[in-house]
Amino acid sequence: MAMVMRIVLRLLLLAVGVAFVAGLVALMLVFAAIWALRALWARLTGQAVTPWTMRVDPRAGWSRFSRPSARSGGTPRAARQRLVENVADVVDVKVKERT
Repeated sequence: MAMVMRIVLRLLLLAVGVAFVAGLVALMLVFAAIWALRALWARLTGQAVTPWTMRVDPRAGWSRFSRPSARSGGTPRAARQRLVENVADVVDVKVKERT
């Protein structure tokens, strides 16, 4: 019985893998068809066939972390003011010696 279950499990995993690969191939074919229609339309209208590109600005990642955020009050001055207010709430603790 265990051998039959192993075979069934292997066949099930094989079917899932084949379905996954078939889905990826179908998705790739859909994208290729859309791109071909776009290229055909560009040729028919006399425009240049342009590839799909993802525009990435390398400065965007740096500026996201370097500029002050809206959560922090928007300016470094406001952040410093909040820090000073928080420091005023701190109470010093005296250390007690163990006996």
